[in-house]
Amino acid sequence: MKKLFTFLMICFMSTTAISQISEVPKPLKQTKVGSFGAILISCDRFENISIFQFDDSKYQQIKVPVFFNLTNSEYEELYQALSDKFSKEQFSEDENMIMTTKDNTKIIFRFTKLMGTKSVKFGVEKNGIYAMGYYLTQKQVKKLFDKV
Repeated sequence: MKKLFTFLMICFMSTTAISQISEVPKPLKQTKVGSFGAILISCDRFENISIFQFDDSKYQQIKVPVFFNLTNSEYEELYQALSDKFSKEQFSEDENMIMTTKDNTKIIFRFTKLMGTKSVKFGVEKNGIYAMGYYLTQKQVKKLFDKV
């Protein structure tokens, strides 16, 4: 009797778990920026949120994916701030920008100009863990934010 009861409970719990699976919405827009076939950073835009993903550049042998989320207002605000910085003729030695998102993630941007090419290097600090991103040119930033 115990075995039958246990079997029925397992069947009931497994059907309940299966019936609660919901579909994951597909992104409205996906953008990827890469160099020589390798994807440096990607962005999946949903209705209310944008999810950015990149591999931490501190690691050479393993891939450590890093994610950060932006709301639609933060997304537009970030693109506007980046394009304002890129419109400057020269960057100072310590040209940085820090943005704190609603989920307390800090995104740090460092701007450089090397051999006439303006670029930005980004990093993400979340819960005391710092992940380094890659250098992106102005053209790559426009492609990432789908403004090309």
